[in-house]
Amino acid sequence: MKQFPAPSCAPVPDAFNVYQRWQQRDDAENFTRNLAFLQKNVITSTSGYAFTQAAQWVFCHVPKTGGTTLENILARNVPLKDILRINAPVLNHCPCSYGATGRHPRLVMGHHPLHGLVYQLLADAPLFHMTFIRHPLARVVSWFNYLKTRPEHLLHARIQSMDLDEFLQQPDLVEIRNGQCRRLTGHLHQQTTPEDATLFQQAKQVLDTAFSFVGTTERFDESLLVVKKQLGLTDIFYQPLNTSKKIATPEALNQSQRQCILNMNQADIALHEWACQRLSALIDKYLPPHSLERFRKNNRRWQRLLDEM
Repeated sequence: MKQFPAPSCAPVPDAFNVYQRWQQRDDAENFTRNLAFLQKNVITSTSGYAFTQAAQWVFCHVPKTGGTTLENILARNVPLKDILRINAPVLNHCPCSYGATGRHPRLVMGHHPLHGLVYQLLADAPLFHMTFIRHPLARVVSWFNYLKTRPEHLLHARIQSMDLDEFLQQPDLVEIRNGQCRRLTGHLHQQTTPEDATLFQQAKQVLDTAFSFVGTTERFDESLLVVKKQLGLTDIFYQPLNTSKKIATPEALNQSQRQCILNMNQADIALHEWACQRLSALIDKYLPPHSLERFRKNNRRWQRLLDEM
């Protein structure tokens, strides 16, 4: 089990009062406040702190990027009593969930945009802030599959009878139009956003200055091994979780569908390309030769053992 540094002495805030103040501000002001907090406290390679000195780990879970699998891995490396796994709508409805134990949680995970309430509740102390992103072609198709096959989701009834073409024409489904960049820049719920080039530059700056680590779904195993090195994780074997039945696949898209997704996600495409280049440099730095092959071989053995139980 991961041994954390001494707990932060920061007092737990009055979550309901923080929520009321957060609610009175618009998204832009909350984003500005949250970004300043993160830039002050996030541990990066140039911040002067070791990653293992983080008082909190915060996983910003972008939907359909493999985040449920990563949440399960991270949770096995932290005592259960020190974990808060909550999405933004639930936290907004019940803000006192944060700090209910009388102290800051060590690990915070969930779907939270960068203008979200959670960033105004965290301890004013060094933190490790991470996220994963995915190429929008695969992510949008995965989001479609997820909504079509999950009756418990609020959007399922609306999406259930749609085909992919109709789904892509829904103007209010924020995740299918540069959803990753918008989530990272405070624009997720805004009807108007900056042009793609500006949106990409804003999101890139956020990832560069307010995150300790950015992985990609396409290189999930390599990303996981880098995080293991940075944080000293001890239990990282896994089985993929929260996978959806494949009604559609990126490979089966027709030219019109493919071009539609690409046209709506130019900022996300640019951000993904930038993140891939950045991740490649970290992989070269942290992963010895053959470490990926060795991990995958051992992970397959671990999965077989679970299947036999």
